[in-house]
Amino acid sequence: MAAAWKDDRVSAVLGGAAALVLLVAVVAAPSRIPHAMATTATPFLEVGLIVAIGWIAVRLGAIETLTASWQRWGRATNVAVVLGLCVILAGFLNLDVAVGIAVPVALFASAEVGLDAGLLVIAVANVANATSFLLPTSNLTNLLVMGTQPVPAGQYLASTWLAWLLVTAVTLAVLIPLVLRRPPSMSARAITMDWSLPRIAADLLAMFLIASGLRAIWANGITLPGGYALQTLTGSALASAVDNLPIASVVHGGAGLGPWTAILAMSIGANLFLIGSVATVISRRLATESGARFSHITFTLIGAALLPLQLAAAYVGLRVTGAIA
Repeated sequence: MAAAWKDDRVSAVLGGAAALVLLVAVVAAPSRIPHAMATTATPFLEVGLIVAIGWIAVRLGAIETLTASWQRWGRATNVAVVLGLCVILAGFLNLDVAVGIAVPVALFASAEVGLDAGLLVIAVANVANATSFLLPTSNLTNLLVMGTQPVPAGQYLASTWLAWLLVTAVTLAVLIPLVLRRPPSMSARAITMDWSLPRIAADLLAMFLIASGLRAIWANGITLPGGYALQTLTGSALASAVDNLPIASVVHGGAGLGPWTAILAMSIGANLFLIGSVATVISRRLATESGARFSHITFTLIGAALLPLQLAAAYVGLRVTGAIA
C-alpha cells in the first residue's frame, strides 16, 4: 500500500497550488484574507466531519453490513443501488454526505462482485456533483451563487425538480452501462478500507487555502457572458479549473437567466476537472486510500462527454417549469 502512494502527484499539485495562491493573496489582498478564510472554513470543516464519521462507520463495520443485503443480486443491481443511493443523498441532503457514504459503499460492493472500483467511484463523484442542485442545501455553491437574494425553498424546488429528474436520468443512463462494460475484476477483492485521516486532512487543507486565497483575490465578482449555453460552459470552465467554492462566491448569471446558469455550472460543471469540487477530491482520496485507481483523465473524459447532455437536460427542465424563459 505504501508503495502505491509513494508518488501522489495530485496531492503534491494541490499543495503547490495552495502555496502559490496564498502567496499571491498575501501580496495582492492581505486585508481580505482573514474574512475569506472565515467565510470559507465552514464547508471544509463539514466535509472533514462527514469523512471522519464515514471512517468510524467503516471501522465499526456499518457500511459493510449495509451493502451485504444487496451484494448477492449481481453486478447490475449493485451499480444501480450505489448510484441511486448517491442520487438521493446528493439531491435531498448534500453532495458531501453523498460521497462520504456512497464511496465506501461503492468500494465494498466492487470488492464483492468484481466491479472496477475506481471507475465506480468516478461515477459516484460525477453523480454527486451533477445532481446536487435540487435544493438550495444540496450544494453550498447553490447558496453562495444566490448570495443576498436567495430563492425561497418552495419556489426553488418548483423550478428545479424536473431538471433534476432529467439530469439524473441522462447521467444514470450513461454511467450504469459504462461501469458494467468493464469486465469482472478479481483484483477488486484487494480493496481495503485503510484510510489515512492525516492525508485526507492534507487534501482538504490545500483546497481550503486555494478557495480562501482566490476568494480574497477575486472580490469584485464575475458576470457570465452570453446566453444559456455560453454562460453554463464558461461557468463550468471556471468552476472546474479553479474550484467551484471560491468561484460560486463571485460568479453571477446574466442575460435574464437568474441564478440558474451559475448554479448548474457550479454543480454539473465541476465534473470537468478533479479540483472542480471538494467532493471529487475527497472521492479520489478515499478511493486511493483503499487501493483503487481513480484516474483523473477518465474522470475528465466522462465529465466532458456527459456535460452537454446534462446541461441540455437541465435546460429543458428549467424551461418547462418556467424558471428560465
